[in-house]
Amino acid sequence: MALRGFTTPSPGLGHSSGASLITREADLMPFLERIFPGLSVSVERDEEKPIEFFHQGVALDGARVLSVNFSHALRTLRGKHAETLWITCQFSGGVSIKETPKGAPIEITEGNCSVLWAREGGALSISQYASRHLVNLPREVLESVVRRHFDIEVYTRPEFEAPIISARHPANARIRQLIQMALQPPLIDCGPYSETVARQLRDLIVTTVLLGVPNTLSKALCKASTPAPSRHIRRALEFMEANLENPITIDMIANAAGCTPRGLQVGFREHFGTTPLGALKKRRLEEAEKRLRSGRYGTVMEVAYSLSFGNPGRFAGEFSAKFGIPPAKLLRSA
Repeated sequence: MALRGFTTPSPGLGHSSGASLITREADLMPFLERIFPGLSVSVERDEEKPIEFFHQGVALDGARVLSVNFSHALRTLRGKHAETLWITCQFSGGVSIKETPKGAPIEITEGNCSVLWAREGGALSISQYASRHLVNLPREVLESVVRRHFDIEVYTRPEFEAPIISARHPANARIRQLIQMALQPPLIDCGPYSETVARQLRDLIVTTVLLGVPNTLSKALCKASTPAPSRHIRRALEFMEANLENPITIDMIANAAGCTPRGLQVGFREHFGTTPLGALKKRRLEEAEKRLRSGRYGTVMEVAYSLSFGNPGRFAGEFSAKFGIPPAKLLRSA
């Protein structure tokens, strides 16, 4: 059975589309077209065994992160669609991809990751009982991240030297960690700060892939990663200190410092052993400790929101880890 042309809107920025379990073939077909837009899909299964297709997804400002599990084999034939980079982490089962109708198949086995551009006419075969996490990244989103973080204009899409990232490759574990992080509701569900968290996580995934997997942009990206001078670091610290109560992004900090986000991150690593946002969180936690002791606040939530912590529960955990005492207990003793 082949389908074409069915799409549905993606969830809002930074919000999960929830977890879905599909058990009826009538529901499965349109659902596959929704999460694999622009593809012609067919299902191969044992008629005596029930369909089980589990899906969880989250939108990250133009990109989409998915976790999918199958109890049957899928075959797809790619159709015409916008250029999209698929970043895949295979947990069980396997995938065979032919990038062109006459091309040799690329095998993605358990434990490996891959970075592949979707190509018109390519074929994708997913084995039965496969489990995988993947990121759907349109080319224009990737180019936007490169422009903002590295101040580089991209005129041709980056091509990767090897499509497979083995389980032993240093970037493999980092990519898996970021994708799994994106699928955790406590991280994405940050109230008014969900959009900021989602966008920063998307940018982390893109930069990790581009810096960790050799590609045609690698030389330019390495050159753009020169550490920011000390004066830029100082400006960044001053801007962060003045905005402890405001939701700010790495782009805003770099703009105030007068350098690229990537240069600022490298500079902070060199000077402080952490990222700009890591340093900002440290200062906010220190300020939260002072406010909890001051007696001027009635609840932990009030303190958390006053310093732009979007998730009070996450704030409480990070505070306890840093100071060895729950914020509620410190507040009661004030």
